[in-house]
Amino acid sequence: MLDRLAPLTAWLDRWGRLPVFGVVLALAGALLVLTSGLPTARENEMLRVRAEKAEAAARAAPAAAAGSVVRQEEFDAFFARPERETDWLNKIHALATAQGIAINQATYSATAEPTLKLMRYQVTLPVQGTYPQVRRFAGSLLNEIPVLALESVTFERKQPTDRLVDAQLKLTLFVPAGR
Repeated sequence: MLDRLAPLTAWLDRWGRLPVFGVVLALAGALLVLTSGLPTARENEMLRVRAEKAEAAARAAPAAAAGSVVRQEEFDAFFARPERETDWLNKIHALATAQGIAINQATYSATAEPTLKLMRYQVTLPVQGTYPQVRRFAGSLLNEIPVLALESVTFERKQPTDRLVDAQLKLTLFVPAGR
């Protein structure tokens, strides 16, 4: 085995170890540069394909715009209901009463959504009841009021042994603007 390494050791002795180490390091660097360019070429190809798809979609957009008029009409028809804001708020109160939950106070704020032709009524309801009561109340709100969105529910129990929880429901009611 040592006989096979004799020419290599003679060559290293002739040139010195430092220049040979420099050549090996340069070759390793060149190999690293060549292999690191392969993923970049693959990424460039994927980006080119995505750009072609985006251009094709942009060319097809005028045809799809005709279909969006129908979707806008369906959207507007969903929110165009005979109930007014006060009707929906009365419904919220009736559902709370049906679940045995008392609403002592509520905060309301209205915001116009001109691009959607809707008014957004944000309602915050602090309620108190058992956990199942509050869950049933939130579920009945979503089932009975189709133009209502439940944004968040927070529960708080003052003591671990308390039967009742304090909950805060943040709701958004969407109604057509300009009524």
